[in-house]
Amino acid sequence: MTKNLKKMALSIIAIITITTVYAQKNEVGVTISGSPINTSISFNLLEKDTYYSVNQSYAFGLTYIRSITKLLDIETGVEYESFDASVHSVFDYYKRSRTSLLDIPVGVRLNLMKYFYVNGGLLFDLDISTDSPLHIQTGFGSMLGLGLKYDFSTGISLFLNPYVKFHSMLPYLIYKSGDQHILETALRLGITYHF
Repeated sequence: MTKNLKKMALSIIAIITITTVYAQKNEVGVTISGSPINTSISFNLLEKDTYYSVNQSYAFGLTYIRSITKLLDIETGVEYESFDASVHSVFDYYKRSRTSLLDIPVGVRLNLMKYFYVNGGLLFDLDISTDSPLHIQTGFGSMLGLGLKYDFSTGISLFLNPYVKFHSMLPYLIYKSGDQHILETALRLGITYHF
């Protein structure tokens, strides 16, 4: 089942790359993100003997923005994200490791004024962790953010984008009531080129 997910992710990346080459009014760029603290959410209120924590995170990725109108852009790309995660139990069990995700966001950017925007959309998360203490994060999530951007006359743009991502809201595998979902709050910095 994991091989099919990897094939799907590679297919989406190939489509994004081909679209980037042949489309107009495009921006492509690189991003880095980070956060000192995140959290995990469980919808099972009865699980009292185990505590999951998600702390520092970092991410880097490629972004593609397609202008639809002066006010509306479509935003997608691919990001690698890594979280410091641990599980604690009242039965003297402790495990700490990295949780790694490959994210494919698909969203919209609403340009409010010359320098500000709001963005949001869906995420496809692929959990590529080998030893994560959290439940598998593969599935669909959502994101919402605010942004500040500056366009230089050379075609280069810089942006700063604080955001919230809710990973694996709809898990790909069978959902269990005790599953943990990462709630990420971070700051993204990016540089893009218009062509």
